[in-house]
Amino acid sequence: MLALLGGRAKGRERLVPLRSARRQAGPWRMHARIAAGAPPPGRVPVVMAQGLVISSLYFVPLLERLGRDFPAACPDLPGFGRSDAPERPLDTGGLADALAAWMRAEGMAPAALLGNSYGCQIAVECALRHPELVRALVLQGPTAPPELRESGPRLAARGLLDWAREWRTGLLDQLRTSPFRGRFTQNEMRRHRIEERILGVSVPVLVVGGSRDPIAPPGWCERLARAAPRGACRVIPGAAHQMISASALELARVARAFLLDLPPAAGGAAQGRAA
Repeated sequence: MLALLGGRAKGRERLVPLRSARRQAGPWRMHARIAAGAPPPGRVPVVMAQGLVISSLYFVPLLERLGRDFPAACPDLPGFGRSDAPERPLDTGGLADALAAWMRAEGMAPAALLGNSYGCQIAVECALRHPELVRALVLQGPTAPPELRESGPRLAARGLLDWAREWRTGLLDQLRTSPFRGRFTQNEMRRHRIEERILGVSVPVLVVGGSRDPIAPPGWCERLARAAPRGACRVIPGAAHQMISASALELARVARAFLLDLPPAAGGAAQGRAA
């Protein structure tokens, strides 16, 4: 499967194994993939938030790499992957609350949230609704600039362009997600105004863009980073939208440098390069 996704390491790169776990988080039984590494003590946990109609399966290449240096996990949010499916799909705030419930149940808080695509919007909402649980945000390929998000045909065209480049990523989850749930979540993505919501985020934010991303182009990523009170931006040359798998090594390096430079947690042990 990892060969299909293009994310398996080659050569001498060292990866960590992953384990699957199910845990009751609020009203849902949620599945997660968790890195079984042995990072240095005191490192901030990293919890990943999935994009549109994908699951933790497609974060495997990133988990295998970041799990060397941080406690790292990616839960399947309710309605996706192997987690319980609510009768009615959850909106963005509901998905953020479910992510927070899982973090509390798993004991992975306060944590840095790493979102991909629509997962960036979920991560921002989680930081606003549950600030005590969030130390920092890494927003990779945040969807989407207002001028694109508000034009259905243009957004669809950009999505098709990216799909042509990265069609393997997320294909299995897209096939097993009901059309109704997928359409509802897509509409949530278009309704959410991340550029407005990020104004209230007080934690450090790193926006990561890809130079070949047609959905979240570099200029948009830079604008969003400037809107965040404590924002920064990095653009990875040659990367497209789903770099969680296709450019996992490069994304892990950028995220690692940012996370190791976080200031110490309030009242906690030192975090970062001194750990």
